Amino acid sequence: MPKFPRRIFRVVVIPPRKVLTLAAMLQMTPAYGGIGMIDALAGDVRVVAEGQELSARSGFILREGHTVTTGDQAWALFAMSDGAGVVLHPKSQLRFDIYRYSHAVDVTRNCCLLTLAQGAFRFITGLIGRNGRTSLPVSPTTVQ
Repeated sequence: MPKFPRRIFRVVVIPPRKVLTLAAMLQMTPAYGGIGMIDALAGDVRVVAEGQELSARSGFILREGHTVTTGDQAWALFAMSDGAGVVLHPKSQLRFDIYRYSHAVDVTRNCCLLTLAQGAFRFITGLIGRNGRTSLPVSPTTVQ
């Protein structure tokens, strides 16, 4: 009788929150213009989109040109389409000027330009930063 390997397949358990985040990320295609989404937030977080100020909520789809503002004791976590993570700290304002990512095009065409008008944020690069360092320029400035 032949011996079979003990482990034929590997079971991977994915927490429900990660499945929902992944499902939302897969829905963000260039046709919808989504560059990312608000994954989590606390406090007073607002988004200025097409000249209108909206109250942000978890799952809000971000697009180029949107500006996100956090109030006192507020923060927001963004999951971007290339896998990047952005945390916007309290009393901050961040504008998504350009955020272009497509796995189907040449990596040199992917790029990101964010403008921090006030406060602080933390950025963990995704595929844009990993595949082309010139696509993610960093120019430190002092924000008053």
